[in-house]
Amino acid sequence: MEVLKDCKTADDLKDFFRKQRKPNFLVFRKRRKDGVYEFWTINEEDDTIPDAAVLDALVPVSVHHKVINVKEELEKEPFSNLSLQKGTDGRSSPDGRLVDFFQDPECYLKGASFEVDDADGDPEKSQYSVLRDECSNMTRVLRHNKSNIDVYTDAVDLRSSCMACNSTDGCRCFKVLFLYTKKRAFDCITSADQKTFHELWCAWRSHFGDGVYTSQYAPEHFGSKLRVALNMYGGCDTDPFSDEPLCCLPKWEDIRTLQAVEAVAFCIPILVPQERLRNYKDTDPTGQFLPGRNRKGVKQHEGRDIWIIAPDNEGSYNVTADRRARLELLKMRQNNPKASLVSRMQAFADAALMLLMQGDLAEARDFFKEALQIQKSIRQTDFGPSLVQAYARCLRQQDTSESKAEAKKLLEEYGFMIQDDFGSKGEVELCEEEAGKQEDFQPGMKLRSIQDDSDSDVNWSGCPGRRLSFNIGKVFSIKEIRGSFFRATERNLWAPLSAFQDEGVGASAKSGGSEGGTASSQDAAPVGGTQPQGPAGRAFRKKGQQETFPDGKDAVPGLFSARFNDENKETEHKFRRVYEILKGHNFPVLMVAAKAGDDFGKLTTRYLSQIEENQGVLICVCTKHYAEITSSPFSSYHELKYAQEYQLDVLPLKVEDVYPPEPPSGKDHLYDKDGDAKATIKMVFKPNVVFEDCRDLDEMQIARKIADKLLKKKTPRDMSQPMQGSGRG
Repeated sequence: MEVLKDCKTADDLKDFFRKQRKPNFLVFRKRRKDGVYEFWTINEEDDTIPDAAVLDALVPVSVHHKVINVKEELEKEPFSNLSLQKGTDGRSSPDGRLVDFFQDPECYLKGASFEVDDADGDPEKSQYSVLRDECSNMTRVLRHNKSNIDVYTDAVDLRSSCMACNSTDGCRCFKVLFLYTKKRAFDCITSADQKTFHELWCAWRSHFGDGVYTSQYAPEHFGSKLRVALNMYGGCDTDPFSDEPLCCLPKWEDIRTLQAVEAVAFCIPILVPQERLRNYKDTDPTGQFLPGRNRKGVKQHEGRDIWIIAPDNEGSYNVTADRRARLELLKMRQNNPKASLVSRMQAFADAALMLLMQGDLAEARDFFKEALQIQKSIRQTDFGPSLVQAYARCLRQQDTSESKAEAKKLLEEYGFMIQDDFGSKGEVELCEEEAGKQEDFQPGMKLRSIQDDSDSDVNWSGCPGRRLSFNIGKVFSIKEIRGSFFRATERNLWAPLSAFQDEGVGASAKSGGSEGGTASSQDAAPVGGTQPQGPAGRAFRKKGQQETFPDGKDAVPGLFSARFNDENKETEHKFRRVYEILKGHNFPVLMVAAKAGDDFGKLTTRYLSQIEENQGVLICVCTKHYAEITSSPFSSYHELKYAQEYQLDVLPLKVEDVYPPEPPSGKDHLYDKDGDAKATIKMVFKPNVVFEDCRDLDEMQIARKIADKLLKKKTPRDMSQPMQGSGRG
């Protein structure tokens, strides 16, 4: 064991390790009688500790890992998906083509669209090219040719939350930032109906303070996904713009296995008021984080560029104002004489979808019609079936004989051969020469989108003789397609476009029910069979309309009860995102998150009272040590005890393998020597109280389960009845 006598602070220790490359060390901190800390180190590979008695008095501080050279690692073991290509190196200035476009008050803010000269086709001359999102070909995205990062052509506009600018033209102090994220979040945030601004908070992180982590640099500045990943997820020694960037082993493992790289494959521009953002190198207004340091106090490399977008005091932005501003921008683009036909078509289609989701069917119908007319005049457009299906859904929802007939005619015109009972069965006449070719088919393959190899104006017409292929690179027969995609289409023809994502081929198809689960292929219509007619058929079709996330304006309140600590930070962040999703859909959910100066106890007492008075639900996030008795009189134990005493309805959520929770107790426990917490757990979580198993669910699926509970529990509860749970174990 070695005492580092020259190291008085954590910074001294860090400087010591930088002097030369060393093996892994376990680092312990000991406070001397004079108040000075000593740092002790032990080689991690040692089998024995020389002085165990001394070690008992030490507190482990951290584990020092070897720092590797990323360039050397790539040379030793080349990775096809990893590259250290350099961009324009924006450390001198973040200005660039994308930033200038969104920042210029005469460009994006006046309805202009980012235009790319695809005719050139030279990646060296044209940094970006246009393509469609593969899961929803209604979304226009840019592909940065050098890094292969997909960029949303529009921006998430948060300027309505600005309180500093009094300009009639809106916020002028905004900054253009870029959120790098994975595909699933990209699809949610950029959905054309723009009901999902709250999905932005699903990217919530807290390494340098709570908020959404972004960068001021566009893909053209970084040059590769690897450099973006090093910037957003690197270690304290990482300079993402260096010729030979360094990275500690644990961080490099996440990057080498492509987990971090896949998490930055998509980019979303965001317009943020200056008052809502903070550079991580600046002082944290809450005082919880030192400038340029993470939550553990470790100083980060000055080359990293991270900007934190914090929510306003209410925890979310004005979604209605943001949606209205986007609709106005799309209308300006429709009438912009400088906009290309493709941009105008996209503007009409996006606006139509927004209006459709808001229930303004008449104006949505006009916009869909205009978009389709523009599409017919352009060759090689690539909206595929999505525009036609959305237009038909709008006509169908008008619920008149004229509109239904028009919808039927529209679908027939574009290859959807609908039976007389229109809507119960959808089938397309496909190329019979492909029938029977099933040798490439594997159960469970994911069907994402269909692409037509012909030169038709409409890429997916379903006419005989056309060869249709899926974007996973295999050609399927008519039998396979009818047995998978069109089973889902039958149930989801009028559902949101997101319902077409990630359908299982030959294995399962999405259920349209409010549970948001899956149905086996046995539940779907057999190939060549018929669907229920009359009232049964209408009920079947109605099921497909329930894919949208419900509105919570009529729901009862719900209070999240949880015991979060350093061992379950990931669970904490996950459920804060669940909370944001529910809030974004108008659910009256509550979560105590006291900031500096707030009275945690007052908030807890107030929220529990609201739940009791409004017959709400206590949402129990059941980690292993949930309901442990602590020194706080407002812990999860007291919340559960309150629910027991006032017979509140509870919704247990199983988030770990251990269930029911096993809060620590016993003679060595400071606050629960008699096992009162375990007794309360048994009293509330009785065998007849069924829990929701959330271990393998994502944030949206968990939010749906909670939403279903809060909406179902609308009738007054008989207080004489015992508490009830909800869900399925």
